[in-house]
Amino acid sequence: MVNTDETDNSDPGPWKKLEILSRPLSSLITALIVAGIGIWGNHVITRMTQIQQDTHLYTQLMANREESESNLRKDMFTTILTDLISEPKKQTEEQIPAHEQIDNQLLKLELLAQNFSESLSLHPLFNELVRDINTPRKYAAAQTSFSGGTLQKQHEQRIRSLAKLVTSRQIAAIKAYVSTSRSIDIPISQMIEQGNRYEWPRDGMFVPSDEPAEDFKRKVDYQKCLVLGNSVTHIGLLFQGVNKTDRTIDVIMDIQTKRVRKGLDLREDELCGLEKPPSREWFVGDTGQSREPVHFTLDHYNFPLIDNTLIAGDTRLAVVLKDFLPPGSEESKDGLVKVYLTLFPARYTARRDTPSLLQAVEQLREDTGGSLIDGVRR
Repeated sequence: MVNTDETDNSDPGPWKKLEILSRPLSSLITALIVAGIGIWGNHVITRMTQIQQDTHLYTQLMANREESESNLRKDMFTTILTDLISEPKKQTEEQIPAHEQIDNQLLKLELLAQNFSESLSLHPLFNELVRDINTPRKYAAAQTSFSGGTLQKQHEQRIRSLAKLVTSRQIAAIKAYVSTSRSIDIPISQMIEQGNRYEWPRDGMFVPSDEPAEDFKRKVDYQKCLVLGNSVTHIGLLFQGVNKTDRTIDVIMDIQTKRVRKGLDLREDELCGLEKPPSREWFVGDTGQSREPVHFTLDHYNFPLIDNTLIAGDTRLAVVLKDFLPPGSEESKDGLVKVYLTLFPARYTARRDTPSLLQAVEQLREDTGGSLIDGVRR
């Protein structure tokens, strides 16, 4: 008689064999997975720690660099400004001729202008040094070696070249921002013929005899119109009182601003009314926001990032003198005054003109529709 139990045990089925073989294999796979996860986790933690250390080191190096540069600029600023505005000692005045003192002051002003012109109003320093240069007795000691008049002209050219350099650098910086501008050329001979006055842009535009007055007025208004962001600014300039000796010109500036309603997609020629008058429904309010005319004297020492006017809340307007070519000069026989008009965001202005906390809150409220400020208050 055959024992069926012994037969079953001596010949297990295929599934039984698979179960027996899979037990150690599953344990091995589990061990490998746990080891892999551990190695990968350790690698990730090590990598994150390394990144944090590198970031901390980079931040510390940058902070040390900024601190050293700030200390260097502070020491340079203090030394130059102290020497520039302090009264010279009496023995120094007796030992060093006045024209050599002006040379030293020009050098210090060049260092100050090329390193701090975007943070400091240098107009008073330029004017004070120009007054010294225009004093003939300062060059009396220079007559023994060479013409004192020639040295005086060199100093005049040097300080004007420095002012033009600072102006051109700041204009180039403004052009890199979101800005809009106009270049204005004023013929001095034409201005004198018109009673020493020149109205921009009307006097610089050709008027056809058969053109309707309304069309010409619309072209004039289009030239006066500058669009930046959601604001439309109309600027009228009246130049008068040109001084060919001091190379200055008096300016009366009339400003009118309008705020464009949000959500409108309009071109500049539409907002400025090149072909037809713009619709009042496009703007906030029925009329533009006018202000009292601004009177000022324009010379080479007005710099756009410092000498500007705040308009439309977050916009700055600057009028600078790029060049003054007196009549009879090689560049212009009739004389020419080159003026640059630019409109740019106030956030790019000098540090001294940064917006106050209240202005920043109001600008944030306008940008977010009041939702962020109201949420913080709640």
